[in-house]
Amino acid sequence: MGNVLNMSGMFSGCSGFTGLDVSGFDTKSVTNMNSMFASCSRLTNLDVSGFDTTNVTDMRSMFNECSGLTGLDVSGFDTINVTNMSCMFEGCSELTSLDLGRFNLENVQFKWDTFKGCTQLKIIDLGQCQWTTADNLFGFQSNIPLIIISPSIGIQNYDFSNIRPRSGLKYKAGQGSFLGGLKEKTEYPGQYVYESREALARAIPDINLSERPNYATYFFLRWDAKPLSASNSLEELWNRANGSYTAVWWPADVKLRSRFFR
Repeated sequence: MGNVLNMSGMFSGCSGFTGLDVSGFDTKSVTNMNSMFASCSRLTNLDVSGFDTTNVTDMRSMFNECSGLTGLDVSGFDTINVTNMSCMFEGCSELTSLDLGRFNLENVQFKWDTFKGCTQLKIIDLGQCQWTTADNLFGFQSNIPLIIISPSIGIQNYDFSNIRPRSGLKYKAGQGSFLGGLKEKTEYPGQYVYESREALARAIPDINLSERPNYATYFFLRWDAKPLSASNSLEELWNRANGSYTAVWWPADVKLRSRFFR
């Protein structure tokens, strides 16, 4: 099928499918993928990682209402010729992360409601995408903290507090306590948007906790981080930015140290 030019609506409305093997598709000549998987609402897995999208110009509503997908690897998509990706992921309500770090939007003219209804999205890498505004991208409310990786001024200047809470790092005193006898505190980073994955990774341990806990006859040694692990590197960053950190204590008394730390 290497000569196929148009895959528009190819599986649109196939709401009964729970699985779909398109991993062997030859898409090098395809120019139109508009609504290709639209309303495949029961799909839980879809492997499009091998798609050659070099010649595609229309990705409008490509995954619209694929509400069963929890993961989707489009990180290898070549979007240099795409002019329309409006509503591309609209209604993908179970997606938790998206890696669009390699997307080139140089020729994209239409991108409204790209992530509308993606209420479970926790972290998005927009890489070098030059989004001039975020107003027409995010049309959803959710109580899940959102982190976006993007250098674009249009994204960085958007007020995400209207739609999402900030990430929160929970600090647990363990055997010690904070002032007032509190056993834990939550610290909130001041940003929703980070310029790169590296910038986010640096920012997480740099969160300024205003008050460290105390524990009689012990020194505070470090924070022991045990957030949830994830196979997806983006989700791992989100887990670290929303993880729990427990105080590790070191005995101040020499004899006590020699007894417990031989």
